[in-house]
Amino acid sequence: MLSATLQRRDVGPGGAFSTLTDAEGSILCLTCEHTYRQDDGTWTPKIPPGIYTCRRGTHQLEGGDPFQTFEVTGIDGHSGLLFHKGNTEADSHGCILVGMVRGLLDGQPAVLKSALAFDRLMAWADQDDEFLLTVK
Repeated sequence: MLSATLQRRDVGPGGAFSTLTDAEGSILCLTCEHTYRQDDGTWTPKIPPGIYTCRRGTHQLEGGDPFQTFEVTGIDGHSGLLFHKGNTEADSHGCILVGMVRGLLDGQPAVLKSALAFDRLMAWADQDDEFLLTVK
């Protein structure tokens, strides 16, 4: 089974920014997740550190067309957490947005070249219906 690691690098009020690597440590893409303010003043995404199974399926974002992607499964209290295109944490309600580079979009921290990154991720997992994701 394929495996990937999501290593969080920068977590704050503008999102959680990470590097997604394959089993050999090669960078597949960069990611952005929406973060939520905690009672202690810290910011955290919905997906806690751990190991999860990501499953391929057809999904649909609100107002969008159906598309093939991977859902991160096994997260207590949450479902529908997907890998998908997007740039800033405003594009995510807990899902993992993918991009090729980090930058700013309308003054907000962002991942850019999202369509390219999404195509790269899906090509990496082209022959597989699931993969293991380690979140650190």
